[in-house]
Amino acid sequence: MAKFNKAKAWNSNLNFNSEVKAVPAIVVQGIELAHEGDIEAALVKFKKAQ
Repeated sequence: MAKFNKAKAWNSNLNFNSEVKAVPAIVVQGIELAHEGDIEAALVKFKKAQ
């Protein structure tokens, strides 16, 4: 999400919601954490993605 915000700072004409664009990556991180057995951290990621 930071990269999206940085791009928007460089070019204010960009029109996108960085939080929406970041959701798939956050979900992937949650899945990876769940596979590693860190269920609590995975749940945090999934809740953030909602």
